[in-house]
Amino acid sequence: LNGGSINQALLTPAHELMIEITGFCHEQVKITRNRVHLNGSDPETDGIKADFPLTGQKAALAIQGAYYIRVNNLQVSDSSSSGILVEHSASVVFNNVAVRNNTVDGIFFRSTRVNVENSTITGNASGVWARSGRVIFINTDIIDNPGAPNSHGPAFDASEAADVSIYESTISGDAYAIRARNGARVAVQDSAISATPTAPDSGCCSALFGENAVFEVIASSIAGPIELANSQMQLRNALQTLPAGWESAGNFFTRGAFATFAEGSQLAPTLWLQQFSRLTIEDSSQVVGGLSCSSGADAWCADPAVNLGAASNCAQCAAALP
Repeated sequence: LNGGSINQALLTPAHELMIEITGFCHEQVKITRNRVHLNGSDPETDGIKADFPLTGQKAALAIQGAYYIRVNNLQVSDSSSSGILVEHSASVVFNNVAVRNNTVDGIFFRSTRVNVENSTITGNASGVWARSGRVIFINTDIIDNPGAPNSHGPAFDASEAADVSIYESTISGDAYAIRARNGARVAVQDSAISATPTAPDSGCCSALFGENAVFEVIASSIAGPIELANSQMQLRNALQTLPAGWESAGNFFTRGAFATFAEGSQLAPTLWLQQFSRLTIEDSSQVVGGLSCSSGADAWCADPAVNLGAASNCAQCAAALP
């Protein structure tokens, strides 16, 4: 397909439709049929550019109510709304896709099952928003999505019981890297998570933010604070640092948050446990800064002399430090 219409090609009768794309198609594409492949050779030269006022669906590429869709080696860019919208669909795979320079979300998922592999999502107002469904990211960079002015939008937003797994990827946000809410579950492994301190003294912004959510972080780095409210977190072999600009920031676990640090995990700044929150620090894992418990919160340590790098007033983790 060179100079033609993807939407027109989608009308072609076929049990499994293969559409080869050469160059850029300047159109809004909507897929509502099953078993479609959109294939390019290079996302730098092939793809979909919605560089015109959008009508109908608010995305350059929309996949709605479809099954077994493959999008390979393509760029999706320049939409005045979202780059990609996927909803009420299953077995959708994006491989080596560049989603960039879209005015709202790079990708918006709702009630769908999707894999995103070997891809880059950058230059959009926000990176990814997953609302319900099952989403897996492998070797994908979600970086430099600056957000609308003063919006403090996240690089990755998961909500409404979305189930998200992130492997071997980089997630970087100007305010929040990953924000999980309303029953979302986010698992991160062998990845790098970071947030730039857009407004660290305003009560805004963190690398990981959870409200009524569940996090599992394994063998990954976290650059920036962590905030949990009524949420659960398990850190295993995870390392937190505070980049320049975050020096005065701390971690805050509130409203009955529950966390476990294990397998040598390390948190850099002070951790504040509040409002009946609970923390268990196992093996050689450590909170390098102070550990403060208040309003019914408490922490348990395997060995306070090992698990704490500064003072603690938590009843179950308060042994004198050398």
